[in-house]
Amino acid sequence: MLVINDVNMLKQILNTDFHNFTNRGSPIPKAFMDDVFGNCLLFVEGEEWKRLRGILSPIFTSARLREKSVLINKACNKTVGTLLDASHQRERVPIDVIFRKFTIDVILSSLLSIDPDGNAAATELFQQHVPKMIRPSPWRLKMFLLSGMFPFLSPVLGKLADESQDAREFYISFISQIAEKRRGAPEGTYKDFLENMAEAEIDDCAESRTKLTFKELVSQASLFFLAGNDTSSFVLTVLAYLLARHQDIQDRLVAEIKRELGSDLSEDTSFKGKTTPLLNYDSIQKLHFMKACVLEALRLHPVISVFTRQALESTEISGYPIPAGAGVYVPVKSVCSDPDLYPEPELFKPERFLKDHLENQVTDPAGGVGLGSSMFLPFGVGPRNCIGMRLGLFQVMMVMAAVLRKVRFVSAPGEFKLPRAVMFGIPPFSEPVMVEVEAREEH
Repeated sequence: MLVINDVNMLKQILNTDFHNFTNRGSPIPKAFMDDVFGNCLLFVEGEEWKRLRGILSPIFTSARLREKSVLINKACNKTVGTLLDASHQRERVPIDVIFRKFTIDVILSSLLSIDPDGNAAATELFQQHVPKMIRPSPWRLKMFLLSGMFPFLSPVLGKLADESQDAREFYISFISQIAEKRRGAPEGTYKDFLENMAEAEIDDCAESRTKLTFKELVSQASLFFLAGNDTSSFVLTVLAYLLARHQDIQDRLVAEIKRELGSDLSEDTSFKGKTTPLLNYDSIQKLHFMKACVLEALRLHPVISVFTRQALESTEISGYPIPAGAGVYVPVKSVCSDPDLYPEPELFKPERFLKDHLENQVTDPAGGVGLGSSMFLPFGVGPRNCIGMRLGLFQVMMVMAAVLRKVRFVSAPGEFKLPRAVMFGIPPFSEPVMVEVEAREEH
C-alpha cells in the first residue's frame, strides 16, 4: 500500500492514468458486505462500475436537480422555522441534530416522495438506523484490521463484525417494497430520484446491460440514502460552527444572499414559463461566496479523510514503480492541510476559493480538477469522483441561504472542538454541537 500526497503524482493517477486506476481497491473485505451493498456504485469495479456510472449519471443533471427545488425548499422552510423558534426562546440548539433531520427530510422526499411531516414513524426509523450503517464501531474496525492481516479469516470475521444487519435489512426491505409497488406506474407520477432510477430499470432476467436490474435499483437507492445523509449534515454542522466563530465572514455571506437573491426568499419567480421558488437550482448558482464557504469548510474538515485506488497493471509514476495490484492511499486531509497548496491552512479563509484569489486556475474546484498546482480532494478527483457532488452542494447551499436570511449563528459559551479525521467513515461528533441562534432584526 502506497500513501501519495504529491499533487502531480495524484493528478496522473486520478486523471491521466485513470484507466489503470479505475478500481478503488476497497479496504473493506467482500466478506463484510452483502450482495446488495456490495453491488452499489461505491464498491463495484471495472466494466461493471463503468456501466453503472453511465446509467446513473443522467439522474444528477441540472435538469433533474431543478425538479427537486420545491421538495428541498419545503425542508429548508421547516428548518428555518425550528431555528426561529429557538431564537425567540433564546435557546442554544444542537445544530448537528437539526441538520441531520433536514437531510433526512430531503432524502425521504426527493428519493421516495415521502412527506416527513405525515410519516413521523418512518422518519424516526431512518434516524435510528443511519448511525449503525455509517459509523463503524471500534469492534467492527478491529475486525477490519484483523481481516487485513489474516485474509483467510475474512468470512468468519465478517460475520462477527456484522452489527448492522437489522439496519441493513430495514433499508433494503423498505426501499424494495416502495419500488415494487411502483412497478407499472406511468412515467412522471412521482418525479423523485427513485423514479429517475426506475426509468433505467429492467427485469432481472433481461439481457440488456444498459439498464438496472431490480436488485441494482434497490442497491443504488440504499446507497443514495446512506451516502447523502450524514455527509451533508456533517458539512452543514461544520459550516454553521465556523460561521458562528467568524462573524465577519457570516456578515459577508448574508450580504451576498441579500444582494443576489433579494430580501424575500418566499417570493416566486418565473423560470422558462414555470412558477418556481426564488430559492432554486439556478438562483443558488449566483452565490459564489457561499460556495467558497462550503468548499473551505470541506477543506478544513473533509467528510472522508482518505480514499483509495488500485493499480490494474504495473506502472511508473514520477519515477516510482507501482506494481500491479498495489493499493494507493490518497490522504485527503493531509493534502488539504498542505501549506504549499493552501497558505495558512489552519485558518478559515473562504476567499481562497474565489476566482479573484486563484492563481492559474484550471477549473471550478467543485468540479474536482483543481486550482493551479493544487487539488480539491474532498469530492474525489477524476472520472470516479462523487456522483452526488452537485446534489450535495445544492442542498447545503439552499438551506444555508434560507437559514442565514432569517437567523444569525453565534458561538455558544464553553469550549468545543470539531472531531478529528478518522480512517474509515465519517468523523463522529462526541457530543452535540451547540450554537446560539439570534433572529435577524428585519425579521
